[in-house]
Amino acid sequence: MLRRLFILFACAVFMSDVHSQTKSTQIWTDFQFVTPMPNRFRWDNQLTYRNDLSSHLRWDTYELTSLVSKSIGNHIEAIGYLLLAYTDQTNTINTGEIRLGLGIRYFAINNPRLRLAALLRYESRSFYNFDSSVWTHDDRIRFRAESLFAINGRNISARGALSTLIDAEVFWTTDREVDERFASRIRLRGGFNYALTERWRFQLLYAFQGSRNTLTKTTFNTSQQNIIWLRAIFVTR
Repeated sequence: MLRRLFILFACAVFMSDVHSQTKSTQIWTDFQFVTPMPNRFRWDNQLTYRNDLSSHLRWDTYELTSLVSKSIGNHIEAIGYLLLAYTDQTNTINTGEIRLGLGIRYFAINNPRLRLAALLRYESRSFYNFDSSVWTHDDRIRFRAESLFAINGRNISARGALSTLIDAEVFWTTDREVDERFASRIRLRGGFNYALTERWRFQLLYAFQGSRNTLTKTTFNTSQQNIIWLRAIFVTR
């Protein structure tokens, strides 16, 4: 599975160089609070800020995500979540988003040193354009292949453990497109996960994203984003 992820990553980057019209560099940051709960439930809350560094047109977004997950045996995890977002799509267009999601993750391998999984999600997205005062809606399906592997031979969550993260995700919109500057089509990530303590983890990731600009309905411009992704994770108890 790791080899297939690498091959998919290489093919996507090659195809993006051939077809993409514009490129940009972005910084994404996440601060995630993880709360283990009884009966193998878990409650995650995440604050997110994202910013585009390359364009004269402003783009940044602020997100709050609350997610509840339930482990079923050693191979299945069910999730449900709510996301609230505010985005400056350009210098003059601002949007809000309410996103409801349901998903299921299947672990092909789930042990302290190695995790290989597939995550399938359905999302219902409602967008509000503050300039036109119009709501739009779409339904989206996401599929992601995931891997997390301990480099230094320890438990992934143990103090001082260093692990590598690689995943690949594709997006399908099943309804009409909502109005957004970077409508995701494919996203690939790779980087490092470091457990400073049993409660604090940090991730330094590079992500490639292929997307589509759906703000202008007459032309759909494809683009690619090179993303530096910084994540801090705190386990509350």
